[in-house]
Amino acid sequence: DERLVYFGAYNGFLYALEKDNGTLVWKTKLGDAIGSSPVLFEENIYVGVETLAPTNGYLVKVRRSDGVLAWKSDHLGEHPHSSPAIDTKLKIVYMGNNRGFLYAFDAASGLRVWSYYAGGPIKGAPLFHNGMVYVTTWNKAAVAVDGFTGKELWRTEIPEFSQSSPLLIVEKNRLVIGAGKFIYGLNAATGAVEWKQETDFQRMGMASALGVRDKKLGLVSWIACGARDFCAFDAVKGKVLERIAVGGFLSGEARYFGESFYLGLDSPGGDLVRYKVRR
Repeated sequence: DERLVYFGAYNGFLYALEKDNGTLVWKTKLGDAIGSSPVLFEENIYVGVETLAPTNGYLVKVRRSDGVLAWKSDHLGEHPHSSPAIDTKLKIVYMGNNRGFLYAFDAASGLRVWSYYAGGPIKGAPLFHNGMVYVTTWNKAAVAVDGFTGKELWRTEIPEFSQSSPLLIVEKNRLVIGAGKFIYGLNAATGAVEWKQETDFQRMGMASALGVRDKKLGLVSWIACGARDFCAFDAVKGKVLERIAVGGFLSGEARYFGESFYLGLDSPGGDLVRYKVRR
């Protein structure tokens, strides 16, 4: 949205603020907690919502203009920490939950289209591209399913849990994920492990990659690559092209804007930092 920023909080509210000055435009109570990141599509917002008693959750659709609830899906049986992904052509919304299910919902009605059991909690956001949905799981696997039917297309076992949101480098046919202390490059069509890089940190399963077209390096994937480092990788061969010491672990996904990276660090101060790319 050019004017507003939207976010959920662990008090169960979804907020809309003015980007320029932080003025509250609206807030809507949707449940007991929101750990999911909202996704905008057309004139609506989709986000996962948690309930505490009982432990449950659902996907909601609200109007972005005023926060009014349009629909709430049926209960998912566990908390949805995953964020939604959307097939904008078929208008299907995908989201995982902590029971290990990946769900597909009709964006207009909120009715469930299909569900797929991945075997372990899905904490990261699904990735949708060209009819396929990719997810990682706490059951030590990366999975691709058909976005229309929910049929499993491939499954790749990895040695540790992952809640990494997959990054697809389309031109290179590579998925980049973190798991255990490794960063993996998978063949997006088959799931085959094309490369892996070992780091000095055991929590790489929390890290998600960012694709950037760099003036010097070309198209690369940037991801946390250790306890306090942020690296650019060649997505085809997995070679480290550049390394930045950032002073804390990046447990989420970075953002890139105006030739700068913006990183939220898992540090004592919970720092938000900016790094200017100098070329």
